[in-house]
This record gives sequence, structure tokens and C-alpha cells, in this order.
Amino acid sequence: MKSLHKIFTHCLIFLACTLSVQVSIAQSITQPAAPKASRATAQKMMKVMNAEKLLDEMLNNSIKVAGDEVSNLIIQNLNIKNLTPEDEKILLKFKYDLEQIYKKEFSSSKLTNQILDLYTTHFTEQELQDAIAFYQTPSGQSMLIKLPALMNDFMQNSMMKDLEQFQKKFIPIIEDTVEQLRNNHPS
Repeated sequence: MKSLHKIFTHCLIFLACTLSVQVSIAQSITQPAAPKASRATAQKMMKVMNAEKLLDEMLNNSIKVAGDEVSNLIIQNLNIKNLTPEDEKILLKFKYDLEQIYKKEFSSSKLTNQILDLYTTHFTEQELQDAIAFYQTPSGQSMLIKLPALMNDFMQNSMMKDLEQFQKKFIPIIEDTVEQLRNNHPS
């Protein structure tokens, strides 16, 4: 039971760290502006950017990465050297179940209203109008087409390498902290 709790804790921390990094990046490139843009303009921006499709692609890539990373954490935690065909089936089911939960909780349609709120909070009407004008140009459309591949490359090549190193250093600290706290609070 302690082992499952440990795995679950690692999974939550991994997902929280991933989300935290994404939020930090987003916050570092956005600056609040006033007056607010209208919701209609924000919706037009989403449509021009084909944002729901981009969100779906981003979410699909994230869930694959998360499923692989959490599976690797489970394998490492259980110290499994060679996976059996039965192990593979169990991990496939785990990834499928994780994907179903992820898609339900983080669907693009569910996130769209939140994004619209953010657009109207962080951009002025003029800024969104200018962005819409750009994204309607051939260069803007090219950027929208290439952006998912760019983000995927970033996540798989840069971010994942850094995350692996981060995990190697961070997980022992977490385990040590949990152990110290457990020792301070015996059952």
C-alpha cells in the first residue's frame, strides 16, 4: 500500500510540476492589459487560430508524455527490470484509463471558456484585432500550422530531457522529505 501511495504521490508531483512549468512559461510571456477585449473578439481570435484543434493536439501530446513518464516512474518504483507481456497489458490499460480521465477533465471544449476569459483579461480589443489580422495572413497561417510541431519538438526534445534530469534529482528529495515527515508522525 505504501508503494502505491508513493507511486501516486510521484504521479501527482510530476503532473503538478509539468503544469506549474507550463503556467510559469505562460505567465512570463503575458502581461495584463486594459481595457479588456470583448468576448466576441476573443471568440474570433480562437476561430482564426483554430484554437480548439491546437488545444486537442497539445492535450493529446501531453497525455502521451504523461502516460509514458508515469509508467516509467511506476516501473522504476517497483524496480522492474524486464516487462512481461502481462506487464505491458497492465501498463496499456493504465495509459488508456489515464487518457480517458485526462480527456474528460482537460477537454478543449472545457478549456475554451477559460481561454476566452484569459484573452479578455490580458489583451485589449486592439491587441486582439491586430493578432487576428496577423493570423489571417499567409505568415500567420503558416505559424499556426507549424506551432504544434514546434511545441511537440520542444516538449519531447528539450523539456523531457530537462524533466528527466529534474526527476532524478527531485524524487530522492521528495522521498527523503516524506520519510522524515513519516518518522515525525508515526502511525
